[in-house]
Amino acid sequence: MESVSGESLYLFRHALLREAAYELYPPSVRAKLHRLVVEIATFLFEDSQLSPLAAELADHARAAWQGTDDESLQRIEAGFCNRAASHARAMYQNSDAVSFLTRIADLPALTDAERVKPLADASYAAYLSGDIETTERLAKRADALRPTGIELAGLRNTQAAVCYLRSDIDEAIRLAEEARDGFRSTKDERGCARAMNILAVCYTQTGEYGLARSTYQEAAAIFREIGDRRGEGGCATNLALLLEQTGERDESERLYNQALEIDRECGDLRGEGIDLVNYGLLLTHSGRADEASAILEKALELCTQVGDRYFENLARLNLAVAYSRLNQEQTALQLLAQSVLDARDIGSLHNEAVSHSSAGPILIELGRLDEAQTELELALEQFQSTRNTRLQASTWLELAKLHGIRNDNPEADLALRNSIKLYAVHGDHATLAEVHGLLAELLMKDGRLTDAANEIETAVQLARKLADGGVLAGELQEVANDIKRAEQA
Repeated sequence: MESVSGESLYLFRHALLREAAYELYPPSVRAKLHRLVVEIATFLFEDSQLSPLAAELADHARAAWQGTDDESLQRIEAGFCNRAASHARAMYQNSDAVSFLTRIADLPALTDAERVKPLADASYAAYLSGDIETTERLAKRADALRPTGIELAGLRNTQAAVCYLRSDIDEAIRLAEEARDGFRSTKDERGCARAMNILAVCYTQTGEYGLARSTYQEAAAIFREIGDRRGEGGCATNLALLLEQTGERDESERLYNQALEIDRECGDLRGEGIDLVNYGLLLTHSGRADEASAILEKALELCTQVGDRYFENLARLNLAVAYSRLNQEQTALQLLAQSVLDARDIGSLHNEAVSHSSAGPILIELGRLDEAQTELELALEQFQSTRNTRLQASTWLELAKLHGIRNDNPEADLALRNSIKLYAVHGDHATLAEVHGLLAELLMKDGRLTDAANEIETAVQLARKLADGGVLAGELQEVANDIKRAEQA
């Protein structure tokens, strides 16, 4: 016993003693005590003060109604669980949020209609934590209860996002379109813009860049109109990613910095981590691997902190690419090996494929050609499954380089032509010019000078379409002229 301000206060120094004393009370008395705790807390504290206590008060409410049919106490528990879930989400403890929300859905007093929202919210919280399997399981459970209106639209939006992560792009588009239409019918502008953002991401994946750009711009306009800064920042991030793929790197970097400014303004650690993951890769591709590695280390730290396993995996993968550019090949390969395991664990075929394709060039550089070919062919197979034609194109290009090192000209020729077909779909004139140049070089080795000159001419035409391609076009034209003179001689 201790004295506090002149009063006697009993403090149990050991949990077992506390439990033993608790068990001395009859169950009915214990239930009344738990109910009294809830009533006193709700009387003493303002609503804003209850959130940090919500998890504990939910336990008291449950202990008060268990063994009875008191529906009112079950609904009090549901209310505190909902508060606890919101508090957990605010602290980026999304796994805890999932537990509280599913606990609401399991309460006997709730009707099926009342279970839909907590299950849909739990599914979204699981998505935010990168737990794809739990997201799908909870979404399926909510779907079985036949949701309608805005709850159905929200559920479809989460399912669309998961299909995108699983690289089931056709299904992702179907679900996102259903979500968009559902949000429109319920006049939910924010939800509609969120669904459009997912659609634009899918269009980027399938190479429909013009449609993706216009969809992002429409979604961003909605977010700006309703004052949703986080939504606006998300659109800026995704548009930056698209512009990087179309070669507009300066504008892409400007948009990443704009998105990061919004993240920090809103205190959005998850958004900041995601944006740094993508920005770091842009810097790597721009030849700024030193800057990229520092940014990606920070991204990895943030994604781990907020519990987003998908983007933690992606941060590790992109960090490996940056280290490979800094000639730290063994570190890069270790990160990629871990990335493959993590991608399989969270069910992301896309991330696994990117890990394999990223390992290929490193292994080529180290002279481990058989291992490189295995990695690249596996990546190619997986990219074909995910319908990512751009990454198929870059993987074919790496395979062409590998076959060139082996002097296997027929296989190199085939790989380069496959790469050209796929890059042409995306209108990537800069890369196409490079690949046509490589094919010309290969044809010259085989003595096929006319064919080589034609490839160079094609590269010249592509270079002329670039904003700064005049000098390159001139140089390539000189090469073509040299080949024609050599052929005539």
